[in-house]
Amino acid sequence: MGGFGVSQQPLIRVINLDRCENRLQHITAELAAVGLQWERLAAVEPPAHGYLAHPLYRAGKARRFHGVDLARGEIGCFLSHIEALQTFLDSGRTHLLVLEDDVDLPPDFQPFLTDLTTELKRLAWDWSCLNLSASYDKRYKSIFKGRTLRRAFYFPTLTSALLWSRSGAQAFLEHVRRHGMYLPVDQQLRAHLAKTGRGLSLSTPVADLLPMPTSIEARINQRHPMARLRRNAANYGWAYLNMFCNR
Repeated sequence: MGGFGVSQQPLIRVINLDRCENRLQHITAELAAVGLQWERLAAVEPPAHGYLAHPLYRAGKARRFHGVDLARGEIGCFLSHIEALQTFLDSGRTHLLVLEDDVDLPPDFQPFLTDLTTELKRLAWDWSCLNLSASYDKRYKSIFKGRTLRRAFYFPTLTSALLWSRSGAQAFLEHVRRHGMYLPVDQQLRAHLAKTGRGLSLSTPVADLLPMPTSIEARINQRHPMARLRRNAANYGWAYLNMFCNR
């Protein structure tokens, strides 16, 4: 399998909090081992007070879904992913790989990524985002064999390794500008892609997670007991509609 030329490699941004040096050491070693060039993105850590006043945050929507506001760490994580997408659109690259700093990559990740991006170009289909770190075995359509690439009508949550197209990054940023932040980023990305039908996943995730403690602080207030149903009901509807239309 071939490797990337410098200009063909996806832009790789690694989200890492300034205070998490052990995680940075881990991901530095991971990416050096697989031979990929990358850039650190200093994760957003909102102030301890006043973080709910962020202009993109929609408190009313968040409370309707969960009965409580988003946690400080959830807002910081969302804003970090938004910053990664914005810097990607300012670059000349065609793909963006966003990694969180607890991801564990296999030794053959570089040639796998080369082959994957080549296959995506062959598809000639306007996809948005491919989840490399999580799979969901319902509401999908296989595209090719092997480590099967899937149309993920119900996009898997977990944002540890996401591959983006330029059109997908633009569409999600426009969604956030229009609707604001009101769910954790993985849940809001699922809602967005369930509606557009432009999400992808793999039958078996290529990126794993190390058993590290989360760097997002524990939630103080518990979500409403009906939060999951409120959050997912529309997603199921859009996923089934897109599956039916793409048979």
